[in-house]
Amino acid sequence: MPFQDLREFMQACDDVGELVTIDQEVDWNLEVGAISRRICEIGAPMAHMTNIRGIKNGGSILGSPMSKGWQSDFARISIALELDPASSYEQLMDAFMSRMDHTIRPLQVKGGPCKENILTGDEINLFDLPAPYLHEGDGGRYIDTFGVTATRDPESDWVNWGVYRHMIHKKVDHGWYRQSVSAHRDDLLPALRSTRQCYAVRNLFWRLPHDRDDGFHESTCGR
Repeated sequence: MPFQDLREFMQACDDVGELVTIDQEVDWNLEVGAISRRICEIGAPMAHMTNIRGIKNGGSILGSPMSKGWQSDFARISIALELDPASSYEQLMDAFMSRMDHTIRPLQVKGGPCKENILTGDEINLFDLPAPYLHEGDGGRYIDTFGVTATRDPESDWVNWGVYRHMIHKKVDHGWYRQSVSAHRDDLLPALRSTRQCYAVRNLFWRLPHDRDDGFHESTCGR
């Protein structure tokens, strides 16, 4: 893996003109979404927005870290795979398939940067995170739209990993959407309905306060 953390990837992108830093205040209410959408429309560099209105803990937002919209430009994905930024789609797919044929087993560790800051009880306030209100008409502010959610079956060791959207409802509550027809849902929900148990949910997403590189949020849900 070419990068140990998100900051190393950002630096590599910055070195080839694929990142711009916005230090002036940006509003989480629609403005962050508009900037990120415009990046995709014109194929611009990703935007590291370091000054989000109302966020006092150093949190920032990285707009469109991979996508350049419909520009057929895969520079940032190529950089993430340690390839030439000018690589074509076909070259990217060849590299991806080759690596999938030679997977590397992950190394399990007891700790890491994602666990440096742990908040519990009354310390928790999801609105302290730089969560944007992306589109007019959305139900609320989304803490996660393209992160990974790990969900553990309460009756076995089976764990589902999937990409879901998480919206903040209250300072300690967020809801997430799962497709009504999916193998993930069909495998997990019958167990939850029959046992009425809570189940562990972990959201892994990139966040950039001054003192860590990754985001990690753990909660329990289910009825």
